[in-house]
Amino acid sequence: MDFKVVVVSQEEYDQWIEGMKNTSPEYTAESTSAQEGQELFQNSCINCHAIDASANNPIVGPNLADFGDRTKVAAIKNYSKEAIVDWIMDPASIKPGNGMLGAPYLQDNSIQEEDAEKIADFLMELKATDEPVESVKKFRENEAENN
Repeated sequence: MDFKVVVVSQEEYDQWIEGMKNTSPEYTAESTSAQEGQELFQNSCINCHAIDASANNPIVGPNLADFGDRTKVAAIKNYSKEAIVDWIMDPASIKPGNGMLGAPYLQDNSIQEEDAEKIADFLMELKATDEPVESVKKFRENEAENN
C-alpha cells in the first residue's frame, strides 16, 4: 500500500491535534447534499466506520473523522469527489481484496451513484480543521500537477 507522509511544522501539527479533539459523531453536515449523505452514512457506513476521533475502535474500517483533510482516497487515488464516488461504488476496481468488498450495499447493489455522491459530499466535510494545514495544501497541489 502506498502511503504519503507530509512533514508539517509543530504549529501545524498542534493545530491538527486540537482540531481532532473537536471532531464529533454529532457533526451536522452543512450542504443539503451532505446532509442527505450523512443520513445515508448513518444508516449504513457507520456500522464499520467511526467519524469521531475519540472512537478508539471502529468496528471494521478506518476512522473517517478527518476524511476531508486527506490527500488520497484508499491510499491510491488523488483526493477528489469523483475518486470517492468511484471508491464507494466499486472499491474492488481500485484495490482488489480490500475490506469494503463485504459491505452489505455492495452485496445487494442497493446504492446508486447519486447516493454515493451525497455520501462523498458528507465525507468531504469531515475535517479536523476548517482549512487543511498549509503543508497539506501544497502537497495536494503538487500531486495534482504531477498526475
